[in-house]
Amino acid sequence: MAFIINSLTEAQQLANATALMASLKNADGSLMFRNLQNAILVQSTLRGEIQLNTSNTSYNVPVLQNSQGAGVNAATPTSNLLSLQDAFVCTSISVQIAKKASLTDTAFGTYTYAPASVFSTAGTATAAIGMFSNGYLKYTNNQQVVAPYWDLRRHYNVPFQQPATAAYYTGSNINYIGSVDASTDGFYPVQPGWFFNGSGNVQLTLNLPGALAAVETYEFAILYFAGFLLQNASTFK
Repeated sequence: MAFIINSLTEAQQLANATALMASLKNADGSLMFRNLQNAILVQSTLRGEIQLNTSNTSYNVPVLQNSQGAGVNAATPTSNLLSLQDAFVCTSISVQIAKKASLTDTAFGTYTYAPASVFSTAGTATAAIGMFSNGYLKYTNNQQVVAPYWDLRRHYNVPFQQPATAAYYTGSNINYIGSVDASTDGFYPVQPGWFFNGSGNVQLTLNLPGALAAVETYEFAILYFAGFLLQNASTFK
């Protein structure tokens, strides 16, 4: 069954996100957001991007703007990371892959599977499917493991209609593109929500049992974190 979006589920997610933030405490036991009733939670999406290679079995996922450094890919033109003064509650996640033309490419597509027409270099499609089948995310927040094993398989989604040239008959000249519903395909709900503090210590890794056997020159894992953003959260601490 596909991930379903409607006003009732969104309202419940907002209530859950508000309740989660209202319960958070600082190290000294004081409430992290004392004036949360005056704050505005808005729907938003964080987007972290990782360039894949044939060496690593673990990748640091960029979530925060200040998380750039050793072992973390630099922010790309299409990423959207959490700023230092903001906070975020993630209610759903999607892990997708992309083949870029360059590090500065902004016109590429993202996929919840590995279409052979896109990942055409030998072995790359098979390796990408293996990543979805056997990889996982691990999320640690301030040295506390929140999610030890979030399997990537739940994000793998092959559309019923896949890309084809001259479909059905070689000479028919009927071209297909892959069917996709970008609002739901590849997304999986997160309950309880994951909390990201822009000024906190967020450690999120994408882990594989073995290095990818083959990758495209500019192949990326694209991670979407949909949820609710609290802007200028530091003023509510």
